Amino acid sequence: QRSSTQTLRHKGKPPAWYESPKAPGWVRQLAENAREWDMKGVMHEDTPFSRRWDILTSILLVFVAIVTPFELGFLETRVDTSGGLSLFVVNRLIDLVFTVDIFLQLSTCYRDKMGVRIFSRWRILKNYARTWMFLDLVSILPLDTVDVIISKGNESRGDSSLKAIRVVRLLRLMKLLRVLRGMRIFARWEARLALDYGMLTLQKFFLILLVAAHWLACVLMVMHKLLAPDCEMEADTSECTFLFAYQDGAMVHATPARKYSLAMYFALPLLMGTTFGDIAPVRDEERTFMIFSHLCAGFINAYLVGGVVSAISSLNARNQGFYRSMDILNQFLREKRLTAKNPKLCERLRSYYLFRHGEGDDATGWTDIVTHTSHEMQGEVVNELHSEWLSRMSYFHGVDKTTGRKWQVDNEFKLEIALTMKIEMVAPMERIFKEDSPIDKLFVIQRGLVGCRGRVLHEGDAFGDDVLIHYSPAEHDALGREITGFRRRGYRATALAHVVLMVGPPPSQPRPDTLNPKRRLLFPD
Repeated sequence: QRSSTQTLRHKGKPPAWYESPKAPGWVRQLAENAREWDMKGVMHEDTPFSRRWDILTSILLVFVAIVTPFELGFLETRVDTSGGLSLFVVNRLIDLVFTVDIFLQLSTCYRDKMGVRIFSRWRILKNYARTWMFLDLVSILPLDTVDVIISKGNESRGDSSLKAIRVVRLLRLMKLLRVLRGMRIFARWEARLALDYGMLTLQKFFLILLVAAHWLACVLMVMHKLLAPDCEMEADTSECTFLFAYQDGAMVHATPARKYSLAMYFALPLLMGTTFGDIAPVRDEERTFMIFSHLCAGFINAYLVGGVVSAISSLNARNQGFYRSMDILNQFLREKRLTAKNPKLCERLRSYYLFRHGEGDDATGWTDIVTHTSHEMQGEVVNELHSEWLSRMSYFHGVDKTTGRKWQVDNEFKLEIALTMKIEMVAPMERIFKEDSPIDKLFVIQRGLVGCRGRVLHEGDAFGDDVLIHYSPAEHDALGREITGFRRRGYRATALAHVVLMVGPPPSQPRPDTLNPKRRLLFPD
C-alpha cells in the first residue's frame, strides 16, 4: 500500500534534482534515507489499536461535553478537598490522553481527496496543521492549573487579580472545542457501521437539543460566577446578578442540583421558543448574554424544527408510498365490488401487497449495488451473496470424461449471470411458470419455498437452469402474435409460500466455436 501511494503521488512528475542520475551518490542516498524516515513508524488508520483508541477518546469526549461545563458553572476548582482534588486529577489525565492523541494524529496515515492513503509524515503534518491542529492545541492548554494557581490563597483579591481570574475562567470554556474531535472519529467509523441515517438524524437532533440546553444552562451560571465577586463589595445585593434578585437571593447558596434545575428551567424553554419564566437580567452584562442566548436559541430552534420535519418525512417516504398503493387497491376492489364477490381474492391481494412492502428493500438494495458500484466491487458482492448456489450449478463445473481433468466456468461468466438477475416476489400457490412456458429465465430462491419437479426447493436453490442449454424465449410476429415452434419447459414451478426470487435471462451467449473450452459444454452443437 505504501509503495502504491508513492507511485500515485509521483506519477506524471519529473524526478527531483536529488533523485536524478546526475546527482552525487551521497545526495541520492541521503534523499533515500530521508524518504524512508519520512514513512517510518506511520500507523495504518484501521488497526485494532486505532479502533480501541477511537473508542477511548469517544468516551472521554462524552465526559468533556457533560462534566466540563457543569464544573465551570456549578462547582469550584479546588484541590484542598478530596472531591475537588479527584476531579482535578481526572481532568489532568484527560488532558494527557488528548495530548497523546495529537502525537498519534501526527503518526497515523490519512486519505487524500482521491481516497489514497498518505504515509508521508511531512504531508500528514501539513494536512493536520490546516485542519485540526490549532483546535486540538487550544483545547489542551492548562487553564485549569492556571486558575488554581491564581485563585489559591487569594481571599482578598485586588482588581488586577480579579480580572485575571475572570479571563482565565472564561477561557476554560475553550476546552469544549474538544467535542469537535467527534466529527473526525465519526468520519472514520461511518463506513465501518451499518447506520440507519433517518433514525440517526432524529437521534442527532434530540442530542443537539439536550447538549445545547445543558451548555446554555451551564454558561448562564458561569456568567453569575464571573459577576458574583462584585457583590462582596456592595451592601445591597438585590441588583448584583439575576441569582441574587431571584427569590430574594434564596438560590445563591443552594446546592448545585437546585441551581442546575433553575438553569435548565431557563435554557429549555428558551430553545423551544417559549418564555423562560421569572428569570430576569439585572446587569448590562447579563442583558447582553441573554440577547446573545436568544439569537443562538432562535438559530438552533429553526435548525432542529426543519431537520426533524425533514427526517420524519424521509423516514415515512416509503411507508407513504405503500399507504397510497393500498388505498388505490382498496378503492379499486370496492368499485369493482370484488370485496363482496370474492373476499378471499381480496385478502390474497392485500397479503401480497404487505409482503412486497416488507421485502421491498431487497430489490432496492440489489438494484443500487448493480447501478452505482464498480465492476470489481460487484464481483465481491456476488461472491458473498451467490457463491453457494453458483457452486451447486452442475452446468458450471464437472470432470472431462476423455481426459479426467476437472473444469469449471470462469468467474466473469458467473458474475455476468448474477448481474442480469432482478428481484421478484410471488404470492403463495401462484405458478411461477407452467409446462408450456418458454425457456427464457433462470430462478434462484432468496426466501420461501417452491415446488418444482416433485421436490420442495428452499432458500439458495436454483431452478429453471435448463435455460443455460436450451435458451428459447417466446417470439412474436409483427402483429404481436406468439410464434410457435420454440422449446417449452415441460414442467411447472409453484410457490408454496410467499417467495422472493432472483430472476433473469442468461447473459448474451456467443457462438460455441468462439467459446473458451471451459464454457463449451454449456452450449453443445
